Amino acid sequence: MCSISDPLLKYAWDVCILDNGHVLVGGAQSNNVLQFDGDGRKVGELLKEEDGVKKPKSLCYDANRSRLVVIMDETDTIKVFDLV
Repeated sequence: MCSISDPLLKYAWDVCILDNGHVLVGGAQSNNVLQFDGDGRKVGELLKEEDGVKKPKSLCYDANRSRLVVIMDETDTIKVFDLV
């Protein structure tokens, strides 16, 4: 088990796990999605507000197509990002 936290992550709302065991965490107040390895170390900021992420409330990874589906709070916008 590991603990995940980072100064770039504010108000973690949802998580999902990729095929490689990496964890994606959506920050509802930081307007981003961060990627962590299986040991809880940050790999990077995968998506930012500049990419169209605003208050992400739900994340879903489609392993068959290597896509991340993100649902935004308040606007109920759904965005699909290719992770290739």
